[in-house]
Amino acid sequence: MEKRRAALLAQIDESNAAADKGSKLATETHEVAQRKLEQMDKLKSALGISAEGKEGDAFNRDLQVTDRAHWMCPQNKLAPCVRLIGWRHRAPCSVLHSLSQEQKKQQMIAEREERDRAREEAIKKREKEAKKREKERKKIENERKKMEKKAAKVREATVEVGQDVDD
Repeated sequence: MEKRRAALLAQIDESNAAADKGSKLATETHEVAQRKLEQMDKLKSALGISAEGKEGDAFNRDLQVTDRAHWMCPQNKLAPCVRLIGWRHRAPCSVLHSLSQEQKKQQMIAEREERDRAREEAIKKREKEAKKREKERKKIENERKKMEKKAAKVREATVEVGQDVDD
C-alpha cells in the first residue's frame, strides 16, 4: 500500500511539474517563437519546401520561368529542358545553363525589347492600313459625288430638251 501511495504521489508530482512547465511554455515568448520556428522547419521539410524561397517568389514571372526550366532540365533527368519565352512560346534552354545570371537577365531584356518592337511594328502596320482604307473610302465617295453631278446634269439636260420639244 505504501508503494502504491508513493507511486501515485510521484505521478501527481510529475503531472504538476508538466503543468507548471506548460504554463511556463505559454508565457515565454522567445521560447514560443523558437518552438514555432522549429515546427515550421519540420513542416517545410515534410512538404519539401526549400528554405531558399522568399515571400512573393510565386508572383515573380522571371523566377518562375527559370525554376520551371530547372525542373524540366535533362540535367535533372526529369523531362526535356524547355524555357518559356513570353506566355506561349517555348525554346530549348541549353543557353540557360551556359549563361551567367547577368547574361540571362540581359537576354530576357533583349527578348522583351524584341517583343515590344514587334508589337509597335504591328500597331504601325494597322494604322497604315486604316489610313489606306480611309483614303480608298474618300476616293470612292468623290467618284460617287461626281457620278451624281453627271446624273443631275443629264436629268437637267433631258428636262430642258423635253421642254424644248413641247414648245
